[in-house]
Amino acid sequence: MFRIWTLVGLILFLTASLAPAQGTNPISLSKTFSKIPGTPRLARNEAENSWLVVWRQGTPGKMLGRIVPADGSPGKQKTLVKGLNTAAYSFDVAYNSVTSRYLLAYESWQGLQVQLFDTKMSKQGSATLIENGLQGSLVRLAYDPDSNQFLIFWLASQDGLSGQLLNVLVLDSAGGPSGNPITLAKAGLSKMFESLSAVRNPKTRNFMIMMLERAPNTIGSIIGYTVKPDGSLLQPKAVIFQIPEAGLNTVPQSSFNNGGTGFAFWSDQDTVKARKISGKGRPNSSPKLISNSAADVSTQPAIAFDSQNNQFVGIWAEGKQIKGAKLNPSTGAVIDKPFDLAASTLTHPINLVLSYGAQSGNVLAVWEDAATPNAGGPDSTFRVRGGVLGEKGGGSETLVSVLDGAFTPLAVTIHAGTTVRWTSLGHMFHTVTSGVPGSSEGKLFDQGLGPGKSFTFRFTQTGTFDYFCRVHVQFGMAGKVIVIP
Repeated sequence: MFRIWTLVGLILFLTASLAPAQGTNPISLSKTFSKIPGTPRLARNEAENSWLVVWRQGTPGKMLGRIVPADGSPGKQKTLVKGLNTAAYSFDVAYNSVTSRYLLAYESWQGLQVQLFDTKMSKQGSATLIENGLQGSLVRLAYDPDSNQFLIFWLASQDGLSGQLLNVLVLDSAGGPSGNPITLAKAGLSKMFESLSAVRNPKTRNFMIMMLERAPNTIGSIIGYTVKPDGSLLQPKAVIFQIPEAGLNTVPQSSFNNGGTGFAFWSDQDTVKARKISGKGRPNSSPKLISNSAADVSTQPAIAFDSQNNQFVGIWAEGKQIKGAKLNPSTGAVIDKPFDLAASTLTHPINLVLSYGAQSGNVLAVWEDAATPNAGGPDSTFRVRGGVLGEKGGGSETLVSVLDGAFTPLAVTIHAGTTVRWTSLGHMFHTVTSGVPGSSEGKLFDQGLGPGKSFTFRFTQTGTFDYFCRVHVQFGMAGKVIVIP
């Protein structure tokens, strides 16, 4: 497992062009110092153009959270759950865009649990126990908007050995179990799974699972599985993204564009690599070298797709420096060259995560600065804070009303850089889904709207953009945005 003592979790906003804004001020997320690593996680709320950032803090452990809007001014810190066990990395959060609810998965002394929250971080109902007595599950959550359900993935023990099984369970929209857990894979002989990531492919609706599988002698390989929305495997055998190699120690990540093409992204000792993934979850190219530095590279890089600029964005750490690169969406080649984002004030940054916001074109990067006095002993302290490096703003706003059966006006003409705001004025549930039914559905945006809810999207490119309501396709509920220079 990756247990590295940390001190400061940094948060940065990057514009889609990844150019730092001028005159930005640092922001602090945690109010007090802690003696345990925070290992922060993110969930994106596109309807409110914000993120929920959650992290561990304190002894006994508790889960804290703050809403971070697009302007980078975090809301009030709130305690979400208490009584966490001692396992690091074993929590995650996901957002239900249909019901406007967050689901938090975490380990308490009872075992692996999930708890539902509203957008104000208030608990909704009671926690649900997923597996009793579990510790070190490295749990990951993913949301499927088409089925309005969550999938929860975790690592389980067998015969007293940890990290032996990859399990999944389908959860309903409120986090309740739909059926029984399914064991998807078992670690090879004398091996164990040591990391876990889960990402949804918006085109195929399948989920890409990536793990590090290692033997006791530290020979590791990166493997992947594709999981269908019902929790079953698309193919029974693991796909190899990195062949077995001595010293391989990484938390591989992946991301997909709206057309279903993705990239795996991982660190390999002193290098960072990317490899193209097909719609079926198989490698579609040879590994591509993104960075080849002699400096110490973080075990957990991060990658996200920037839909407004049609490019992938990857970040990683080299020594004390946070680095970034824009990647070609077809080949994975670095556009221009890697660039510096920020420098750690401590020993080195770790635990990088990344989330893209389509409304403003921002990329929210989160990581922790690490200090390891006495090899992570009692002198270690931790605090989550950050700074806004950039925000894509400006432009006017055009309003569209979402009625029960029609968008009004049916078509709007705007200048590039304008934001369109859809507001539901009816009594039914609707969606604002880019494209036309059966062709490029949801390629730019796909947001559910309940009565009184709003959704915004900033159009930066010229052209004609069709959209429709998934729920009322049969009634011809559709609209159009025409963007001119």
